[in-house]
Amino acid sequence: MSSSVPLAVCGRSPDIARAVCKLLDPEYDGTVLLPTVFILSALWLMPGQVVHVCLTHESALEELPAILRGNLVTPSSAIGTNAERDASERFGPRAVVLGGGVTMEEYGELKEKAGAKGEVTWLKLDPQRSKNLGVPNPETIATMIREMLKEAGL
Repeated sequence: MSSSVPLAVCGRSPDIARAVCKLLDPEYDGTVLLPTVFILSALWLMPGQVVHVCLTHESALEELPAILRGNLVTPSSAIGTNAERDASERFGPRAVVLGGGVTMEEYGELKEKAGAKGEVTWLKLDPQRSKNLGVPNPETIATMIREMLKEAGL
């Protein structure tokens, strides 16, 4: 198992987001940028959960650029470990994971608005890949995220 990696996750369903967060614990601590969400300082974090979850494109457009600049805002979704932490104890993401329901146009817009640079890994779940693994459910999604993070070296 790799050291804990903070994530930001963007998806459409709060129920699936919560379940995926639990399934990724304790390997990944993120915000689903996120976390997704997430960056810079947390290579040695204690195992945890996804740090930041965005459930709408609009919230992602507002929150991801902020957290990627180090302004670790509270997730508007109230999902992710940063929602439960005091501002001084929040972590930025090392990876942003976008769900299969996020379009390629939205993906491009988010990366552009966030000023995506090399410090954060951006991953987009492929709906076709999830179909190959079975019905998209939290277990399938968590498996795909683990595989993609492993492939990205995280």
